[in-house]
Amino acid sequence: ALCAALLAAPARAALAAASEGTAGALHMHSAARGPPFDGNYTDPNHPGCPRTVCYERGVVTGADGDPGCEGGAALTWWSVPIVRASRDGAIVVDFSSKGGPKDLKGEFGQLQHVSGIRWQDGNFWRLRAAWPKCGASAIASA
Repeated sequence: ALCAALLAAPARAALAAASEGTAGALHMHSAARGPPFDGNYTDPNHPGCPRTVCYERGVVTGADGDPGCEGGAALTWWSVPIVRASRDGAIVVDFSSKGGPKDLKGEFGQLQHVSGIRWQDGNFWRLRAAWPKCGASAIASA
């Protein structure tokens, strides 16, 4: 239910977030705005598969297909913990329960005017829809 509520959200802040930064540079999120991570993302390594980051709850959720989630693919839902994150855009996530690293580092920012998370393995999750808060009140209003 949490993932479905977050995935159904309008892209109310994504356009504003995507308009910051400079071409080709990874531009850091302003710490004064609060957690930059909360939102829905796309993952090019898993086309059409949802990715949701919730800084307040300390969790990243998503689904994987084989390898993508288009065309009625059977989905495997997962949830992994955020090990640490800071308001300046740094994040570390434990993907070990899905066979990945226990301390994958990422950085929220912009790459060629696109907001998202650049992971240390080279992957870039593009922000689809940002959430000012992903707590229960935001979920209930979705």
